[in-house]
Amino acid sequence: SSDLFLLQLILNVTPQSIDHQSRLLLQYAAPAAAGELRTQLAASAERLKRDGAATVFSAQDLAIDERHHRVGVRGSLTTFVSDRRVSEVVKGYAIEFQYAGGRITLKAFRETNANDPLELRTPARPGAGS
Repeated sequence: SSDLFLLQLILNVTPQSIDHQSRLLLQYAAPAAAGELRTQLAASAERLKRDGAATVFSAQDLAIDERHHRVGVRGSLTTFVSDRRVSEVVKGYAIEFQYAGGRITLKAFRETNANDPLELRTPARPGAGS
């Protein structure tokens, strides 16, 4: 599905692939979200290249909130440096989509609680309405 494809673009990266994958991902960005996503991706790319690291995400659970066009994913993120596995951590991520002109665009992507990727048990932040 498109949400997992986008997740793979963001999380299955190497220093060699991250710039290309970031450009590809930004083609799916909602216009209002593009600036923030670009900044987020550039920071990740810089960190990855500095550390000479590669990451691989393996999704285990998917939670869908159709009413708010959100998908929550839980899985394990493995980090390699010079082909050596340096960490494997269970992570949660939330992806928000927007429908415009018959096209699905990416509105937001962020790390969340691994036990509650959609933050359903977390009190909503003030002003965080749809």
